[in-house]
Amino acid sequence: MIQEMNFEILDVHHTIMASLFELPSVEKHKDPFDRIMIWQCIQDDFTLLSQDGKFNEYQPFGLTLI
Repeated sequence: MIQEMNFEILDVHHTIMASLFELPSVEKHKDPFDRIMIWQCIQDDFTLLSQDGKFNEYQPFGLTLI
């Protein structure tokens, strides 16, 4: 299905993990996996598609969200 929809599976590059501490903490949101996705989207200028309302808190830090 991933291939049919032309999605690409991304590896988390070590530079994302090494700089994750730079993403400001949002008090309501502590999920480390979500924070990695958010940081990678900010760093790589990706748009994140999510229904999670907590992600809105990261838009002032550069997250493009749908």
